[in-house]
Amino acid sequence: MKRIRVALGARSYPILIGQDGYQTLGTVVREFRRHRLGIVVTNRTTRRLVARQVLRALTAAGWRLTVLEVPDTERAKSPAVALRVIRRVARVAQRDVPTLFALGGGVVGDLTGYVASAFRRGVPYVQLPTTLLAQVDSAIGGKVGLDLREGKNLVGAFYQPRAVVADVRVLRSLSPRQLTSGLAEVIKYGAIADRALWRRLESHRAAIRRGRLSELLWLVTRCAQIKARIVSRDERETRGLRTLLNFGHTVGHALEAALRYSARLTHGEAIAIGMAAAADLGVELGVTPPATRAQLVGLLQAYGLPTQAPEMPVHRIERAMAFDKKFLAGTQRWVLLRRIGQATVVRGVDVQVVRRVLGWRVGRGGAR
Repeated sequence: MKRIRVALGARSYPILIGQDGYQTLGTVVREFRRHRLGIVVTNRTTRRLVARQVLRALTAAGWRLTVLEVPDTERAKSPAVALRVIRRVARVAQRDVPTLFALGGGVVGDLTGYVASAFRRGVPYVQLPTTLLAQVDSAIGGKVGLDLREGKNLVGAFYQPRAVVADVRVLRSLSPRQLTSGLAEVIKYGAIADRALWRRLESHRAAIRRGRLSELLWLVTRCAQIKARIVSRDERETRGLRTLLNFGHTVGHALEAALRYSARLTHGEAIAIGMAAAADLGVELGVTPPATRAQLVGLLQAYGLPTQAPEMPVHRIERAMAFDKKFLAGTQRWVLLRRIGQATVVRGVDVQVVRRVLGWRVGRGGAR
C-alpha cells in the first residue's frame, strides 16, 4: 500500500492506495470507534460490484454495519436525498455515534461527507472511492457538498475524512466512458502542477487508456500526492493555492448546472470542455501561449475527451456561472495556464471577452 499523509494538525489523515486496499481496510479503521457502528452509503451499481469485499473486511474487524443505497446519478447530491439519508442515519444510530463509509464515486463521497458534517454537528466518515475521478480528486481534501438547480456544490462544508482508502483494482469495473472521465482530472493535475505527470500522460497513453493497473496506480498516487500537498498548505482555499485546483471548473460546473446534471456530460467531460475554454481565455488575455493551448486541447482529444459542448445558448452558461462559488468580492476568479505545469489566478476579466470565449466552446459558434 502507498501511504500519503494530509497534514492538517488534529485533522490529519492518511490516504492509502493499492491494488488490494480493501484487504487491509479492517486494520486501517480498527481504532476509529470503540462501538464500531458503521453505515455504508453506496449506490446499487457499486454495491453489486464491490461492496461485498468492503463489508467482509469491516465485519471481520468487528463492525456492525448498515447499508444505505442512494440514486446512481449526480442528482443524488440534492438536499432532498441528503435529508432522507440523515433521517435513515438517525434511526440507525439512536444511541451510538456512527462512522459513515462513502463507498462510490464523487457523488457518493460528496453526499456522505456532507451528511457526516451535518448529523449531530459532525460524525466521522471514511472515503472509499471507487472511480478514478474520486480516487485522484474528489475523495481528498474535505470539500463536501450538495447541488442546487442554480449551481453545483452551492451547499457544503470543509469537513475532512478520517481516512481515504483507494483500491485501484476496482477501476477495472468502470466503463470506458467513466475511466476517461476520470482522466480529465488527471490531465488537470499535469496541466497546473506537474510536468512529469504530463509527460507520463503523453508517453503512456495506450496503456493508460487500456486501464493497465500499474499505470493507474502510478497516476492515482501521483495525483493524490499533489492534492495532499496543496490541501495541507491551503485547506480552506484562503491562500490562493487550492484555487488552482479549480482549473476548468468555472465553465465545467456551469455546464453541468445548465444541463441539469443530465447524462449528456459526465463531470470529467464538462471539466475537459471547461479547461479548453480556460485555455482560450488565457490566449485572449495574453496569459496562455497558443502552443500551450494546442498541447492541452490535443491531449484532451487524444484521450477521447470533448473540447466542445453540446449546442446551447451562451446565456444559459452565463446564468449558471453567476452562481459560481469562485466569485470573490463580486469578481470571478479564473484559473489560467502560463505553461504546462504552471497556472495562475486572474480576476476582473471583461465580460465581453468571457462571452466571446463561451461562444467558441459552449455556444453555437464552434471552437476556435
